[in-house]
Amino acid sequence: PSLLLVHNAPSQRRVPLLLKATNTANDSDSSSSSPKKRVGNPFQNAIAKFKSKPLTYCLIPCIAALVGWFTNYLAVQMIFYPIQYRGLFQFRPEEPMGLFGWQGIVPCKTRKMSEAMVQMVTTQLLSVSEVFYRLDPRQISNILGPSIPDIAEDVVKGV
Repeated sequence: PSLLLVHNAPSQRRVPLLLKATNTANDSDSSSSSPKKRVGNPFQNAIAKFKSKPLTYCLIPCIAALVGWFTNYLAVQMIFYPIQYRGLFQFRPEEPMGLFGWQGIVPCKTRKMSEAMVQMVTTQLLSVSEVFYRLDPRQISNILGPSIPDIAEDVVKGV
């Protein structure tokens, strides 16, 4: 007889299973018996395992979905929050990580992202002259009119 080691998944042990040799002179029905019949159908084994612990096997996709949802939620939160750096020491202002701390990736890179956006819009989408051509001078004067004295005062102080 030959020895076959079967791996039993739940207990993580190998169980020896003795098999008869298939081509022996004394074995009359050796053509009808096969190792598959002696070991068993893998689907029947799987169904038997499922029937023994159905709740365990039904909980696997539920727990996987919960873990997946939580990791996605955490990733989105880490991209956008916190807006200000929270922690002990930040190595460089443009990096979100520091020594025992974190700042959201988008708030940390606001300056770099806005500069890239302005560069792309002004060089590839619109020209500055097109933007000023589309603005209504009366509406701009109504919006900026009240703040002109404050802006002029800041400019005079800066000179």
